[in-house]
Amino acid sequence: MDRELRRNILLLGLLSATISTNIYVSVPNLDLISREFMVGDFIVSVIAGSFFFFYGISAVIWGYLIDAFNINRKKGLYLAISAAILFDLLAGLSNSAYVLLLANILIGISLGFSIPAIYGVIIDYFPLEERIFAIALWNLLSGLGSSAGFAFSFASGYLSNWRTAFFIIAATQSISFIALKSIREPKKGESELVLREVFERGKKYDYRLNERNFINAIFKKTNYFLILQSFFISAGWGAYMGWGIHFMTREAGLDKVQAAAILGLVGLGGASSVIMAKFVQKFQEINLRLKLFIAGFLVAGEGTSYIIMYSLLKFIHPGIASTDILQSVMILLATIGSNALFALSILIGASGNFMGSTAGPIRGTVVSEVNLPEEKSALYGVLIVSDHVGRSLGIVLVGAVSSILSSLYLGLLASFSLYYIGSISWFKATKTYMKDREKFLRILNHRKAEILSG
Repeated sequence: MDRELRRNILLLGLLSATISTNIYVSVPNLDLISREFMVGDFIVSVIAGSFFFFYGISAVIWGYLIDAFNINRKKGLYLAISAAILFDLLAGLSNSAYVLLLANILIGISLGFSIPAIYGVIIDYFPLEERIFAIALWNLLSGLGSSAGFAFSFASGYLSNWRTAFFIIAATQSISFIALKSIREPKKGESELVLREVFERGKKYDYRLNERNFINAIFKKTNYFLILQSFFISAGWGAYMGWGIHFMTREAGLDKVQAAAILGLVGLGGASSVIMAKFVQKFQEINLRLKLFIAGFLVAGEGTSYIIMYSLLKFIHPGIASTDILQSVMILLATIGSNALFALSILIGASGNFMGSTAGPIRGTVVSEVNLPEEKSALYGVLIVSDHVGRSLGIVLVGAVSSILSSLYLGLLASFSLYYIGSISWFKATKTYMKDREKFLRILNHRKAEILSG
């Protein structure tokens, strides 16, 4: 990877990190929001889930508009981030659960532009042999951003109130403009090897998406299976992030500081996914389909890891909660050091996070390999809507089960079992991937000939 590409991916990662601080801003303080506005678990789960739902819905709409009208992604990001800052301020000033719900919806709609836009830029920068690593690094930095937003929100709720987090994140968003200013808008399709001669001759790839081609692309078999796996995997992940802290405080005898620390330790597993991405890139040099098999096994492993982790925490029930922050941390560290089963539960969760973080970049690469340049952003938007509707479902499912059975644990297990359906979808995709890829290359070669002869 040359110097310019390294610089671009780091800038795009920084941009994504600041945008991603919005993702879990409501989640750590669902209990505080519930008490202030006097609403139950189901209502606060809808408030938190609304961001994911509308973030996803708007991503597919924005993705389509980007590809259909060749929207300048850099200018669009300026507008989207500016709008999100205003709606973050509205959320922090909200005087009812319904105003907060509206603010979350508007933030989601605004930032929905960012995912297909940034994905499209990355795909147009990086050739096939480097995409998995580039997307893995992008995902890692985005994950660090969402973790930072989670931490801001948690600290705000613990030390002040849940509203402060929205003001902090509104300020954090302004950093996005610094990164955005230095990013070059790439040409559509410029990283495709087949089209290299087109750009060397100073010509343009100016094909645009239309409604018919968009619908056909959605139902392309490989895309269809990727959409399915995204939905089911994300339902489990939404449950994990939306209710993990609350399960630990209610049903495992931990306090919020300890629960947040455990999720943070588990999240460290995802940091090593960029290393695994390098190995997957080597595997695809042997056989392109291998990466899809790898993703299927990783997804099944992720779901299994979370089921084991939460079951162990339920079984052990450490009961080490403390009202003093320093004492809470010291007790947690002492328990990790003295209770092998407790430490093992965290290690298993971290391994699951590692596996899931590795499967994500494979998905992004496969989308870029079976869809034409004018389809990629729109199709990635479809995956994002599937992803975030799935997260919403996972959050709401656990809240509903908790309301009916008074058990967050059972709701979490139900959501984690959906990972296995996602794994099956990956294995199904291996059977259609090569055929769809060959068709993609045939069409691209035909269009290259049309452009060069024109």
